[in-house]
Amino acid sequence: MDNSLAHARRHARDGVLELADTVRDISEAVSKQCKDTYREAERNIRKLRIVAEEGAHDTRKRIKSHPLAAVALAASAAFLLGGVIGRLTGRRRRWF
Repeated sequence: MDNSLAHARRHARDGVLELADTVRDISEAVSKQCKDTYREAERNIRKLRIVAEEGAHDTRKRIKSHPLAAVALAASAAFLLGGVIGRLTGRRRRWF
């Protein structure tokens, strides 16, 4: 009887150790994946910042080279957007 109890204890201890090893392996894998994902996000943010800066630079260049067209485009976009929002909200004021 003592022998079977000792065997059961060893078996339980081995099971707990194996479970602890499995949990440690999973924890390491999750930690590595989180670090990789974080690095990927940082890399994408840097790329996005570069693209946004290039877009802003190109926009400034176009506005400086064609200022009247830029003002006309902005005014027409604002007028169109105001009309769409007015229709969607149900406000229908006629100016003409």
